[in-house]
Amino acid sequence: MKHFAKVLPLAGLALAPMAASADTVLGVFAGGQYWDGNVDGSISAFDPLVQLGNYDDQGETFSSYYVALEHPIPLIPNFKARWNDMTVDGDGINPKSDFSHVDYILYYEIFDNDIVSIDLGVNAKRFDGNTRYIVADAAVTPVDFSGTVPMAYASTKIGLPFTSWWINAEASALSFDDSDIRDVSASVEYQFLDNAAIDASVRLGYRDMEIKLDDIDDTYSDIRFSGPFVSVDVHF
Repeated sequence: MKHFAKVLPLAGLALAPMAASADTVLGVFAGGQYWDGNVDGSISAFDPLVQLGNYDDQGETFSSYYVALEHPIPLIPNFKARWNDMTVDGDGINPKSDFSHVDYILYYEIFDNDIVSIDLGVNAKRFDGNTRYIVADAAVTPVDFSGTVPMAYASTKIGLPFTSWWINAEASALSFDDSDIRDVSASVEYQFLDNAAIDASVRLGYRDMEIKLDDIDDTYSDIRFSGPFVSVDVHF
């Protein structure tokens, strides 16, 4: 997957002329998300016909948190890093799989006012995961998979006039060879704190992530994570 890293600088150059950040001063954003998800699909190693784990709407809880930096400097993109903790318990010969990863997002605010905000950019989704399987009912053997996948990124935020409510949507997606990765979410947001020092809000939404890997470090997957989430966001 190393050759996909070449997409990142090219995409950044393509987006750069469109806009710069609308922040007139340095802005720092941070937040955490609790995700009550369901897992559906399968994962295998070495050969796609050898199934190590099958999941049928298995309930799991995941978490993620992020930090973002926005600035007023033209042409230089804003930056967001999001850490996603996604460990799935299994049974049989596959006791556990770890799809935890980090999103490194570069984006431009191409439109931003008190009602509508639109961001476009690229997301380098970095996987350092593993799946484990039991050999001869004894030893637990890990199969590691890692790589950085460059994805198209977009988000929008629409405010309901004369209220403290917002509607949000965010998406990252890429399809290459026989692998497909999608991470989308939609939410409603209520801003309960708004002053000169800090803004704070709570969001309720739904997140849907699909990870189809085809022979990535001898790992194959066709697995989907979906479910409602709650998050708290602050802006300094």
